[in-house]
Amino acid sequence: MKKLIAILALSVMGSMGFAAEQVDLVAVQTTITRHLTGVIDWKVGQELNNKITLMGMEGTMNVSVASETDKGYWLNQDISILGQNMTSEALISKEDGTIIELKVNGQKQTPPEPPEMEIVEMKNTDITVPAGKYACVYAKLKDLKTNQITEAWLNQKEIPINNMLKMITSQQGMKLTSELVSFKK
Repeated sequence: MKKLIAILALSVMGSMGFAAEQVDLVAVQTTITRHLTGVIDWKVGQELNNKITLMGMEGTMNVSVASETDKGYWLNQDISILGQNMTSEALISKEDGTIIELKVNGQKQTPPEPPEMEIVEMKNTDITVPAGKYACVYAKLKDLKTNQITEAWLNQKEIPINNMLKMITSQQGMKLTSELVSFKK
């Protein structure tokens, strides 16, 4: 089994009803993307609009590439769920996908350490999400520190930024699902 060091592209930190809770959605997404493509090659203006579900409650997560610098890309993420809104801005390294700088709701944060992930299973399949039906790669990952399992469906040819069509993971024992609704290349 291949052992990967996860590239933590953006952590959702803070409020959302979970003081100091991390929702590492893009961490897992970028881990898989780096495994499949070997690079982070985003374009300014790319965006993803996702439906997220936590504890049966629906919300939104919108991700966009705001700008490019010599060091990396500024990635913005806006989340709205359970009556809470949160905005994150992260400068993501072009070289290795790590977070160089992180701001959550305008406040500078210490970037979290990248988790170490192992790909347990990977196969080609098809999936239907609100954005449509796609051929994709299914990947099942295990966080080696927490033993948490995450499932992800990706399409690197059609879907920008993190290639993510759908992801199922958990936070504090609660199922969290993210599904692609629309995107802009």
